[in-house]
Amino acid sequence: MSERKEEDILKILIATDNHLGIHERDPIRGNDSFVTFREILSIAKEKKADFVLLGGDLFHDNKPSRATLHRTMELFREFSLGDGEVNFEVISDHSVNFKSRFATVNFEDPNFNIEMPIFSIHGNHDDPAGDGNLSALDLLAACNLVNYFGKVDKVDSIDLYPVLIRKGRTNLALYGLGNVRDERLYHTFQAGRVQWIRPPGNWFNLFFIHQTREHWGPTSHIPETFLARFLNMVLWGHEHECKIEPWNSPEMGFEISQPGSSVATKLTEGEAVPKHIAMLHICGSERRFETIRLQTVRPFAMEEMALPDKITQPEAVECIHAKLDEMITRMQEDRESPMLPLIRLKVHYSADFKMVNPQQIGREYSKRVANPADMVTFHRRRATVARKEKPTAATRVMEMPDTLESVRVEELVAQFLGDMDLLAESEMTQALVDFVDKDEKTAIQASVANVLKQFQRVLITDTKEKELNDDQLLEEVIQRSHARAAQHLPAEPWTMDTDDPPEETVAAPRPRGASSAPATTSTSTTTQRRAKERTNGGIDLVDDDDSSSEDGGAAAGGPARAGAGAGA
Repeated sequence: MSERKEEDILKILIATDNHLGIHERDPIRGNDSFVTFREILSIAKEKKADFVLLGGDLFHDNKPSRATLHRTMELFREFSLGDGEVNFEVISDHSVNFKSRFATVNFEDPNFNIEMPIFSIHGNHDDPAGDGNLSALDLLAACNLVNYFGKVDKVDSIDLYPVLIRKGRTNLALYGLGNVRDERLYHTFQAGRVQWIRPPGNWFNLFFIHQTREHWGPTSHIPETFLARFLNMVLWGHEHECKIEPWNSPEMGFEISQPGSSVATKLTEGEAVPKHIAMLHICGSERRFETIRLQTVRPFAMEEMALPDKITQPEAVECIHAKLDEMITRMQEDRESPMLPLIRLKVHYSADFKMVNPQQIGREYSKRVANPADMVTFHRRRATVARKEKPTAATRVMEMPDTLESVRVEELVAQFLGDMDLLAESEMTQALVDFVDKDEKTAIQASVANVLKQFQRVLITDTKEKELNDDQLLEEVIQRSHARAAQHLPAEPWTMDTDDPPEETVAAPRPRGASSAPATTSTSTTTQRRAKERTNGGIDLVDDDDSSSEDGGAAAGGPARAGAGAGA
């Protein structure tokens, strides 16, 4: 790639799961996410990246605080705006890629001077929700600070249109898919209702996805075999453990990189791995992947220890203190950092041990670690017991987990609400997640209303000619609910709107040479010139039933629609 011309090399800085605003009320860790995000943007500026590509979970909270939004907008304005040149162009239909009122890539808006564009999909923390189906990224896009793409309107039928980027002789087809609940997306892929829209010609095909990659359950992840074979590289967000060095998928042929988060959100083993970002250099069909270790991440170490049987409490406290001192000393020797480190020590003990108050231990380290309150966790070693029968609703008893970090909402719903006749577990789980994590106060009410509406519609249609009394009607509803649950159908998104949604319409392709931005009077000479000198047109992406080839580009005769699954 060193022999290639500089004007043909597309340089992309890649980061994901920044979780801005996490621990914002913590006096020690409150600035961590912003300090590291500033470092990321500074590296992009220093290395003259053409643009920054973010893979979701920019914000930790679905409704970030005003302070978090304000600081984020300040950073974007500081690093993204300026009089510098943007040396690439987006030649696809902006109205299809960027679903907003203005429907244009931000650096082509004549009212703004953008020198380092930022493209982003949403994650599971900052996904669209509530009235209007808006996310925090929609706010940043409305301010023209972010190019928000990868947002889908219907999760049961998804068309993936790429953002087509050209720099010199390099053509990049950038696909993105913001987070969709794993179970729903699994079924959509499995049913073949995810279509990959491919442009004609030869393109480097890059895909950013924000979903669970590790196999946690039958449908609670997205297998790489669901993706299209023509992809050159897949960037995987959502997983926080940094596995940024690309590896080849033997079954699919494309490369996979898992950048990981830029800040520790939970004190787990995966978060203790050193944090990195990457600079992806693309020239034609070749790529160079440069990994960059982040220097402003708070140091974090995690270890385990087992207390001997029949140990006294004073002896146990002495052992724990010795282990903690050893961990802190080792961290100070391994890395010079002015920041207080994060420490997590998991202590395993037997049933006859009288547990120590972990916060009492932590107080002695308040000036040496950043998390004295939760640096030590105790886990009782469990004896092997005979397999118990599944408890019923009458005999079900609350069993508290060792730590709240290990709690999964799906397991709680199955354990305590598993005998519901009408409401499906998946629907109630999603409603609880929206109610708790996304502060959607009407989520449970709306979910129940949606289920009732669905059954009413079906029963009116199917039982019109039957004369059923109340008991028979109830039995009919229960049977249909059980049949629906047995098919493992995913939950539908909730909405308080009682009317049927309008049919989706596809915007007409942008005319060649035309701008998607509304006509305005510009005060910027730079942006006027960019819009005026744009002589290429949008590449029409039209549905085509013909199968696409697997050589990285569609046949020259026209664009192709590739089906989902391993054969795509």
